Amino acid sequence: MAGDPIYRTTLERMSAEDLRARLAAGPEEAKRWIYAAAVNGYAEAQAMWGQMLLDGRDVAADPAAALRWFRIAASSGHLDGINMVGRCYERGWGVGADPAEAARWFRQAADKGHDWARFNLATLLLKGEGVTADVREALSLLVRAARRGHAKSMNMIGVGREQGWAGRVNVPAAVRWYRRAANGGCFRGSYHLGRFLAAEGQIKEAAFRFQRAVDGAPADFCREAAEALLAQPEPELQAIGRRALLRAAATDAGGDLFAYGMALAQGRGGSVDLAGAKLWLARAGAQNYPGATAALDDVLAQEQSARWRALRQSVTRLPVSLFGDGAR
Repeated sequence: MAGDPIYRTTLERMSAEDLRARLAAGPEEAKRWIYAAAVNGYAEAQAMWGQMLLDGRDVAADPAAALRWFRIAASSGHLDGINMVGRCYERGWGVGADPAEAARWFRQAADKGHDWARFNLATLLLKGEGVTADVREALSLLVRAARRGHAKSMNMIGVGREQGWAGRVNVPAAVRWYRRAANGGCFRGSYHLGRFLAAEGQIKEAAFRFQRAVDGAPADFCREAAEALLAQPEPELQAIGRRALLRAAATDAGGDLFAYGMALAQGRGGSVDLAGAKLWLARAGAQNYPGATAALDDVLAQEQSARWRALRQSVTRLPVSLFGDGAR
């Protein structure tokens, strides 16, 4: 990497404030210091470097290398590193997917109080993947994480209460857990809370929660939420559904581009926007998405028809005298 070498003695002399300043100096500078700390044995930096390699953030994505760095961090007992080795086995990042091995790593970190590992292990226990399904142990892990402020665990407890995982549906308890999750920043918790608020007719508060959910959610969730919101009778909720389609379209996937273009063409979630529809459908067509070219042709024809209607209306409003004096 460019720049002067960073030695272990330099890192040892630095205060926490000095290091934070280096990391805040921009992505290239931060990358140099994180890598230097990683190769000099700092477990936190090793886990951070692994995450950068996994995400492809400021470096080329390399899941296999990410796993190696997570293992190095884990070897010194770093709980984030242990949890992330488990995630790699769970998701098949840089290694063949192996839920049983994932569960083994998650349990190591969960037993030492790591809340994300508790959540991840609970997920495997609920699905019975790599372990024997055990709803009670899963809920116990989620409750322990939730008590320490883990918002995603709060949301999962809400789902469990709503669906009756423990043998009895408890909707009021589900709503309370969803609210806690939403207030803790969980986009799923915000969405689920919005569902109940909308059902109670609290549309303004529901719209606020749905908007928070969409703004903080990844594309796959936005796709799912969009259709549900566009099906709502309230225009303000439909508008959030249209925004969810736009958020999904940021991935530049052909299907998402097509869905947003069609929403603009059909006026779903807002007014018809033929000019915008043309742009998004053309982008979908450039990726050879099925039906995009035909839909674009329809929009162009619709636009032409609208122009003729506007022209005809403007002509009928002109004074008759402009067309000659008439019969004498």
